[in-house]
Amino acid sequence: MAKLVVDEDLSSIAILGTRLGLSEDEIRSILKQLVNEGVLKGRLTPDGQRFFREEPKVSSRPAVSSPEEEPAFMRFSSKPGKYAAVVGFIIVVVGYVTLTLGQGDMGAETWGIILMLLGLFTLIVGCYSIGRRKTPS
Repeated sequence: MAKLVVDEDLSSIAILGTRLGLSEDEIRSILKQLVNEGVLKGRLTPDGQRFFREEPKVSSRPAVSSPEEEPAFMRFSSKPGKYAAVVGFIIVVVGYVTLTLGQGDMGAETWGIILMLLGLFTLIVGCYSIGRRKTPS
């Protein structure tokens, strides 16, 4: 049992019991006996389901770094859409100001309406670009 705990780093009483073919109570009593004899250094958890060693063994395996690659849906940049929407809103405001200041002048009113429609189109394209972001599936 000490070999399983030390060499294979098993701490679960249920797994130790399954491997050795003993009940959990028998495993607990054997572990307590090994601790009292000084073969193992550690303690049982208060619920009695795990045995933790005081001197954990540092793994001899090399550390494998997992690539921290973000999911594809997180790489979507919404900045161009935001900028387009803001520019479109500014064009709508400029067109509205031109429309209101040019009252009575047919040319100014026409340019104001054209600017408002152009700004509205740009705003819609920007909002569409922001909303194109795919959700995770």
